[in-house]
Amino acid sequence: DITIGDLCYRSYLAWESQHEVAVLSAEEPLVNEHDQYGGTHDFVAYVDGVLALLDLKTSNSIYEEHFMQVAAYGRTWNLHHPEQRIESYQILRLGIDKCEWYVVTPAELVQAEAGFLFLLRMPDIVAELKLLLGSGLKEVVRNENVSPVA
Repeated sequence: DITIGDLCYRSYLAWESQHEVAVLSAEEPLVNEHDQYGGTHDFVAYVDGVLALLDLKTSNSIYEEHFMQVAAYGRTWNLHHPEQRIESYQILRLGIDKCEWYVVTPAELVQAEAGFLFLLRMPDIVAELKLLLGSGLKEVVRNENVSPVA
């Protein structure tokens, strides 16, 4: 029996046969102490001579969250390997019927990194807002029947 995993692996092999791939690192866990997050990238490799961070996906599509994940992995890789900075960020979706290879553009990378950092800081932002509002929320509740001034 052929499994979905087998079909996805065949998709990867078909992609790999069309490119020169030299793996530098695979499944390397890294931590960004400054920003307080960590993760394990799928692999960093020279793809057709360019140092690339590749994230493998077996989902039905490529989603916005995947871009943020790639940006986060690249940010941490570059922190730990400043002499080997990522030149290309790529998402490889391995489907049961085909393989999609997406190279993230610089503009997409900037937005993905900004989105990731925003979401990373969201709990702190909410906590700070709650502190700032403090008793102000009670004041709003007490005055809920007051008409706004035009």
